[in-house]
Amino acid sequence: RMIHGCSWRHYPRAGGPGLFRRRERREDCGQPMTPPVYHFAYSRVRDRAVLRRHETDQRRRGPAMSEAYLRDYYASWGTGDPDRVAAFFAEAATFEDLAFEATFEGPAGVREFAKLTYTGVPDFRVEPVRIVIDGTSAAAAWEMTGTHRGDLPGLPATGKPFRVRASSLIRFGEARIVEMVDYWNPVQFQRQVGLV
Repeated sequence: RMIHGCSWRHYPRAGGPGLFRRRERREDCGQPMTPPVYHFAYSRVRDRAVLRRHETDQRRRGPAMSEAYLRDYYASWGTGDPDRVAAFFAEAATFEDLAFEATFEGPAGVREFAKLTYTGVPDFRVEPVRIVIDGTSAAAAWEMTGTHRGDLPGLPATGKPFRVRASSLIRFGEARIVEMVDYWNPVQFQRQVGLV
């Protein structure tokens, strides 16, 4: 609005919600610039709105992922128990292994994948190297180790050990993993176990 030929404008308050109201000088304005006036009432209303929106988003997404949870998940692969591995996944979860070009749905699908893995590599282990978390998303670098004692799809048993680097992209929700995509190099695995 205009007061004595000067215009009032609102500016974001640095360091927090709310607005400053500052009078801008114009050529035809003979009034001096006034110091900023902070609208505390507006700040309180906006703070409550931001908090409610944050709480709603948090309930929708569920609890944030933790590094401890992912380390427990990777450690579960060393137990040889498919049920324990599958317990980390939500009912609507998807697990994709790009090397095998296969996608598994829900805990039941993950359980079948784990059984297949233990059939070919009974001593299968996963060692996390680095985990980076951002809210409900995460990325992990890890190494899988074991001995290729059984047949895998297109990979007959050789009895040789391997250590292959890998990575995962992960999304968390419903207090469980809802999406995981694993990346690893099958040629590196085949080379180490003597198939190429």
